[in-house]
Amino acid sequence: MFIAYLMVTGCVRNTDYQSASVVSIVQPQDTIISGQSIQPVINLSYVGISNNSTVCTLSVRIWRYKVKMDSLGFISMDTIQSIVEYDTFVVSTITTGINSMRLPAWCPFWSDIYLIGQHHKVEVIAHIVNGLHRINNILLDNFIVKARNYDLQVNYVGLFNGNDVIFDDTISIGVPYRPVSNVSNSPLGPTVTFRSWYKILRLLSSIVVYSRYLDGTLQPGQDTCIYYQSGWATYDTGFYKVTNWIETRGVDSIPGNSLMDRYFYAKPTKR
Repeated sequence: MFIAYLMVTGCVRNTDYQSASVVSIVQPQDTIISGQSIQPVINLSYVGISNNSTVCTLSVRIWRYKVKMDSLGFISMDTIQSIVEYDTFVVSTITTGINSMRLPAWCPFWSDIYLIGQHHKVEVIAHIVNGLHRINNILLDNFIVKARNYDLQVNYVGLFNGNDVIFDDTISIGVPYRPVSNVSNSPLGPTVTFRSWYKILRLLSSIVVYSRYLDGTLQPGQDTCIYYQSGWATYDTGFYKVTNWIETRGVDSIPGNSLMDRYFYAKPTKR
């Protein structure tokens, strides 16, 4: 009887079967332009045995990796630290077959530096109640954000201790540091003359403890590492806000990427 029971129940059809899978990421495309808004568009496939439709929650997250610098002043992609630039979801009813879902618009400001690869990634997750084959409901991809013309951007801001890069955002009081930043020009040009400002603000007192600027010129597609006057040291513990921003006499098509902040915590020097 036990064997007969297995034979009968093994043929019972699962009428609750349903599955939603992410078929493709229509937008963002492989290449988009900085400063131009896009509306993410995702294609989903839905299959249901007893239902021709169901409610689906679709989430989309876009992030970019930070830029890091080595002791020689060369920059590269920091795949450990990421910045989420877009994170939202929509809830909609999907039907059997292919469904195209649109999400709120997003505008990228920071463009990718071609020599160090693709900074931007996108993750799509589709969720339905009692959905099967959940390995198909997630899709990851990367894409390039190209710079538009007349665009300077700040890629990195930090401090050096001699030739050593400060990675962990912690500094010691009484130790002299060298402020540094990296600025790039769009490959579309034109050649730009600019002024790069570097400021350090002690947050507890809101007092500017360091302020310098340097002038420079960048050819199309060129980036440069800027070293400011070295020897800055703090003798007070606490948090410090480091800011680098750039000014031009001409047109800057995306002012939003011309400034970068970073925070450091000053602690007593180890003895």
